[in-house]
Parts: sequence; structure tokens; C-alpha cells
Amino acid sequence: MLRSLAELTPAPAPGAPPTALRGVRTVRPLAHARRDFPGEAVTSGPAVPSAWCAAEVAGDERKGRAVENTVLVTGATGVLGREVVARLRGAGVPVRALTRRTELPEDPGVAWFTGDLATGAGVDAAVAGVHTIVHCASDARHFRQDIPALRNLIAAARRAGVEHVVNISIVGVDRITYPYYAVKLEGERILEASGLGWSNLRATQFPELLNTALGFLARLPVVLAPSGTGFQPVDQGEVADRLVELALGGPAGRVPDLAGPQVHPATELARSWLRAAGKRRPVLAVRIPGKVGAGFRAGVHTAPDRAVGRRTWEQYLAERVAR
Repeated sequence: MLRSLAELTPAPAPGAPPTALRGVRTVRPLAHARRDFPGEAVTSGPAVPSAWCAAEVAGDERKGRAVENTVLVTGATGVLGREVVARLRGAGVPVRALTRRTELPEDPGVAWFTGDLATGAGVDAAVAGVHTIVHCASDARHFRQDIPALRNLIAAARRAGVEHVVNISIVGVDRITYPYYAVKLEGERILEASGLGWSNLRATQFPELLNTALGFLARLPVVLAPSGTGFQPVDQGEVADRLVELALGGPAGRVPDLAGPQVHPATELARSWLRAAGKRRPVLAVRIPGKVGAGFRAGVHTAPDRAVGRRTWEQYLAERVAR
């Protein structure tokens, strides 16, 4: 149970300053794009494309050229990945989407590919002709597979001549000795040493993942919450906005963190969620032991000085949870 409480955080690197992509196509302005992120960089078988994708790629092959400035999104059906895909499509950017699912949507404007990053199956076909990758794929249940998955993606990116990989990570991965965080930190270092152009964004906790965790905990007669611990929910759509902004620029290295507008005690998050969901449960604060618990109580997984997110936890509850 204590491990579940720690996992209320999302399951979800030097470079040159941001520059415009060479030869980038003219695109429509992002409907949801944020333009107020201050600060510069701080140092299973073959791929199966959708019918739309097959026609698009075949057309480019007949012309003897790669798709210009195409962006590939990994983990494209996940909480964050689907938000990134929607924004790229809405901006008129040529976008590919990689998923492990074998049933692919017929989605005009998005070229869907089936592939498995953990084994590398299908990844080369999805990456071929791509300029930029936005890497959102992660499996919190089998998170140790994230490292071989990233290595397979980087190897395919090198073979394809990809120029820029944008990675999403978590605030505090370098300061909390939590196994999932250790994997995310190792991934940052692997990307940094890859020889590819890269950008790395760390974000705080997604409300969608907090909602899932609290829904699970509310199955018990008493809802447990870590004592002395705060969380800083940041809207996954706002994180997607920032990732798209990075993808449309040049490699930026590690960029300033992105955090939600307010830090909430875990106990209050639980009580407010229960009120919105119309559930009556007592909330019991429990102390997470060891260095992991100490790190969470110290708040190193939050970033009050980077509270640039706008959508609040209360807004999320009213829109997605309230009955």
C-alpha cells in the first residue's frame, strides 16, 4: 500500500539554445500553446501503419524523399501522448503516432504505427523519415523495461538520422531514491549521452494519474494518504503544449521544470477528491518510511518556484470528477 501512495507521482538532459527548425513547414498557431514559459535551457512483428499512413509514406517513397519535419510521438495513446498528438495535428504538423495496440484508428492527419519499444519490433519503420521524436512512452507497472525501450528508440533514431528527441521526465528524479524515479533519471542520462539532439522537460504530477490513484485507494473503507507530503498537480494538456513548443524548436537540453499552480497536502487532495466524487470515506495520514518518505516530505518532487501551470486541481475535479 505504501508503494501505491508513493506512485501518486506520474506514470510519464547540454544542448543548444532553442532555434527554429530548418525548413519547417508553415503551421497554424497552436490553439492551446503556452507562450509564457520563462527561462532558457539550464544546461511485435513489423510495424503496421494505418491506411492513411501507408498512402502518405508510399507517396513520399515514390518521390524519393523523407517526410519533412515529421514528428513521431511514442506512447501516443497514453495520458500525455494523446494530448501531444492532438496538438501537433491541430497545428498542421506532420505527425506519426507509435502504440503497442494492433487495432489502429483511421485518423486523418495522423500516421499510426504499431510497434514495441521494449523489443524494438516495428520501431525502425515508425522512425524512418522522422525529424523529431517526442518520447512519452513509459510503463509504470513494468518500469524497468523503460531503459531497454529507450535504448531501442535511440538506436532506431540514429539509424534514421533523427535530429531531435524531446523527453518527458519528473521533477525530483535526481533527489528521491525511488525505483521508478531512478529509472527516469537513468533515461535522462542515456539520452544526454546518445549523440542526438535532445530536450528534457521535468514536470510535476498529472491530475489524471492522481485521479486514478485516488480512485483505487477509495475502494478501501479508509483512504490512506502520505503524511507531511504535498503534491503539485499540473495539467497534462499544459505539459503537452510545452512539449510541442520544444518539438517545433531546436534541441534545448534540460529546460526549466513545469509545475502546477499550487502545492496541496496529500490529505487535502484526498478529501477534495472524495467530496467531488460523492464518496464518504475517512482519510488517514500515514508516514512513508525511509529515504523515499523523507524525500517526499521534503517536497523535492514539487517546484513552487516553477508554478507556471494555470489549470487548478479544483478545476480538474469540477470538470472530470464531480457528480
